[in-house]
Amino acid sequence: MPGNTTIYKEHRTFIPAIWKKVGVTSGQATGIAMEIAGITKSTLPLPREASIVSVGIVLTAAFTAGFMRLEISKNGTGTGKTLDMDPAKDVQHIWEFEPGELIGSKGDELGILWGSNGALAPSGSIEAAVFVEVQWA
Repeated sequence: MPGNTTIYKEHRTFIPAIWKKVGVTSGQATGIAMEIAGITKSTLPLPREASIVSVGIVLTAAFTAGFMRLEISKNGTGTGKTLDMDPAKDVQHIWEFEPGELIGSKGDELGILWGSNGALAPSGSIEAAVFVEVQWA
């Protein structure tokens, strides 16, 4: 309904951004900011307080060795919440959180950091895309 701005706690939505990395390379220390696809920015402000409930990761091909580490960032700083995309996870994976486990306030800048170990293969030819689902707090 136009003009209705009621938001319920159980409402979930995807943040309107996809973080993307072209050419994931091996031996990169975790902490490199992924850029948002289509713009030269790596963070997106939350429009209201929200709890992250899931993060989806899609690769153009599976890694055959090693891993790519992803970390959620808030205001440019890693949160300590990491996930390793390795050969066992194939080309897509859903990373889930309990509601309230990772909360951002209105205006907090949400981002995705990445890194990889030296054994990552193939190096340089795989693209990664990440999207985030939140529940309004």
